[in-house]
Amino acid sequence: MKTDKYQGWTNYETWAVNLWLTNDSGIYDMIREMGQEAKAEAPELEAVKDEIWTVENGAKFTLADRIKDYIEENNPLENQNDLYKDLLQGALSEVNWNEIAASFLEIEKEN
Repeated sequence: MKTDKYQGWTNYETWAVNLWLTNDSGIYDMIREMGQEAKAEAPELEAVKDEIWTVENGAKFTLADRIKDYIEENNPLENQNDLYKDLLQGALSEVNWNEIAASFLEIEKEN
């Protein structure tokens, strides 16, 4: 596993995904809305009720899962079986989804 940081992010893959998510206004707004929903739902999560997670962590983990699901569902190579799909999946497996989610939730805090 790589340990190199990139532009202040965990790695290049995380930086690149975040860059694309924040540079498209439609996707950016959609992810911010997902973040608002995740924050509203967090207090009702079992892990939060059981005091395993804080409300903030519940929102972050929920949003991270939703962002990852969105990216995976929109993978244009999903139905392929080739080198390019394998490389894309390898790169996506390196993404720190929690870091991206935390960044979006921090933006929401500031607004």
